[in-house]
Amino acid sequence: MQRLKTITLVLISLTLITQAFLYQYDSYISLAETVSSGLAEAGEIGLFAYTSIDFVLMGIVIILPLLCFCFRNPAKKEMAYTVTRYIVIIQFIIRLPMSTLIHLVQGKDMHIYAQFVFISVQLLFLIYCIILLKIKPQVQRPRISTTVDYLSVSLATRANRLSHLVIDTSLFLLSFPLWSLNIVFNDYEDYSIPIATMIVTVFFYMLYYWLSEAMFRATLGKILTGTMVVGTKKRMGAGRAFNRSICRLIPLEAISFLSGHNWHDKLTSTAVVYINSLEEDFFPDEQPANKPIH
Repeated sequence: MQRLKTITLVLISLTLITQAFLYQYDSYISLAETVSSGLAEAGEIGLFAYTSIDFVLMGIVIILPLLCFCFRNPAKKEMAYTVTRYIVIIQFIIRLPMSTLIHLVQGKDMHIYAQFVFISVQLLFLIYCIILLKIKPQVQRPRISTTVDYLSVSLATRANRLSHLVIDTSLFLLSFPLWSLNIVFNDYEDYSIPIATMIVTVFFYMLYYWLSEAMFRATLGKILTGTMVVGTKKRMGAGRAFNRSICRLIPLEAISFLSGHNWHDKLTSTAVVYINSLEEDFFPDEQPANKPIH
């Protein structure tokens, strides 16, 4: 497994570098020249913005696998892999529908070679994601309930909850740049663009949080702060993760943690806790009475 993990991480970086130079670089330069000339249409400006953000995210994903080999500290090495695994899987799922739509809209103007590279890269990343899902990090985030599996836990602080909001919002905007939507909605009447944009954005916003907490019991912010989502009455699962995502649509809910209310926690019987606090009530050779379901 370790060899497969190493090969996969290297291939992820190489695939993205190849994609950047064979598929996106020439078109990006051409778009940049069109935009700088002031003759670009709305769709071209949107595509230029989308591609610019794509390069930023691509650079991050290229560097992250390399950090897994650069760090000598086992904890840092494991954190680098956990973050790489999360971002590669989540950004692939979140970006695939939008990337496909943009590809279809722009497809008539694309060379057959560019279309082949695009499809090949998506298939390769599908394989990478399947492999990464199989190779789990050492620090697991099991589906647990604080009342069933553990006697007490430490809740995430307000400062950490604020960092979660900032980090997760930034990743969402990088994975799903809102201004790129005018590529897809370029033919809509002006009054319908904000409506279509809002509907699509809300859908992907909920999808981002639902997938993160259902698959990983954590978002990127929670991974970096060593926290996870747990159930307080029943074990955490996809249903509770979905309910948490729905609750995020409540106005001002995103900042409810500042007053200590944590609406999407209380309404769904969930909580955000520190992973290292889950072991506090047990000696090293003991296990919880009800073993968590992985």
